[in-house]
Amino acid sequence: SARRRLRAACEQIFICGFSAGGLLALRMAAREAAAGVIVLSPALRLRGGNLLQITGLLKHVMPWYYPLARANFADPAVRAAVLERAPEAQLDDPEVVAAIRREAKVPVGSLYELARLQRATSRELPRVRVPALIMQGRRDQTVEPRSAEMVARAIGSPDR
Repeated sequence: SARRRLRAACEQIFICGFSAGGLLALRMAAREAAAGVIVLSPALRLRGGNLLQITGLLKHVMPWYYPLARANFADPAVRAAVLERAPEAQLDDPEVVAAIRREAKVPVGSLYELARLQRATSRELPRVRVPALIMQGRRDQTVEPRSAEMVARAIGSPDR
C-alpha cells in the first residue's frame, strides 16, 4: 500500500489537511502512528452551518442548496465575497446576478456527508495524541474561527 511505502521511505510522517481534509487528517491522526498533525481551517463548524443539522432530511426532498438565491447583491460584503471567487463577475448586470442565484449551488447530499464527517471527527478528537499545529484564518468566509479552538480544546495531545 502507499502508506507502507511512505513509512519505508520516510523517517517521520506528518499528516496535513485543509478544511474538510483537516477533519480527515485529524481522524487519521487518531488512528495511525504519525509524528504530528497539521490542520488548516478544520471544518468542524461552518459559518451559517445550521443547515447541516437537517441535511439528512433535506437531501430526500431538495437535491440542491442555493446559497446565493436570496443574497442582497447591493450589500458590499456579499459583493466582496462573490468577487473574491469570481473577480470578473459583472454584479451590476441583472442577468449575471440572476445566473449566479440560479447556478451557485451545492449538492445537499454532500453537505450531509460533511455533517457526518464533522460528528465522526468530534468523537475521535480525544484520541489524537500526537503534536498538533492548528491554524485558522481570521477572515475565512467558510469555516467558523471557533472551529480551530474547538479542535484544540478537544484533542488528547498536550502539545498543541
